[in-house]
Amino acid sequence: MDFWNDPSCLNSLSNYIQWAAIALVFLGGTLQLVLYYRRQVGVLGFIVLVFLGGALQLVKYTVDSREKVLNAALETKRQKEISALKSEAAELRAKAADLQSKTERLDPLRQPIRAVSATVEVTIASAENINDHYMGSGNYLAFKKKLGTLLIVSSVDCFEIQQGNNQVLHRSTLRLDETSPAMGKPIGFLKQAEYLQIAFAPMKTKQKVLSGRAVVIINNAVQLNFVVPAQDMDKNLIFVRNIKSPLSVLK
Repeated sequence: MDFWNDPSCLNSLSNYIQWAAIALVFLGGTLQLVLYYRRQVGVLGFIVLVFLGGALQLVKYTVDSREKVLNAALETKRQKEISALKSEAAELRAKAADLQSKTERLDPLRQPIRAVSATVEVTIASAENINDHYMGSGNYLAFKKKLGTLLIVSSVDCFEIQQGNNQVLHRSTLRLDETSPAMGKPIGFLKQAEYLQIAFAPMKTKQKVLSGRAVVIINNAVQLNFVVPAQDMDKNLIFVRNIKSPLSVLK
């Protein structure tokens, strides 16, 4: 029966039986008083009440025992379900961690540096009529911070081209040397840089820079774009100090 397998129903039945037994005890006491004062109730009736009271107690004991067995079984079942859920949750966490690890390994922004190339273009104010390709005399671009240099890309040649309107374009394509200490470091370490430093070997000192740009490609996947602002050069050096925004894509 479903009733016999339902702990809540058994608990209710046990309560009813208990109250019935209490009622019989009070009834038995009342009959005893009647026997004592009026001697009109037979002994048989009293015995029947006592028997019924005992029977109810026995039934209550049986019901309580059954309720305990069912509660124990339910508790065991709940513990098994909780254990299974915990095991499943642990398995899901492990799968999620493994998936995150695989995702990070595939994320271009989390890869170690294997190759860096850059294109640098700087326009200066000059009326000089020039259109040269300097072989063996290039330039460099460095990611700098106060305590040193993080990464340098360089070239062995560069171009100087008169653009008209008294503007000369200096242009070069640079790359990271395979022996550089930056090789193998995580891309994100470049976020430590505080400014860029650029220099062209053929460029005369203290030139007036009108504009420029530097495009840096890391691992053929991550592109950083920097704007070279107008400035009066300090000797032969050009600086790009506003680099926080381009570097914000790094992790």
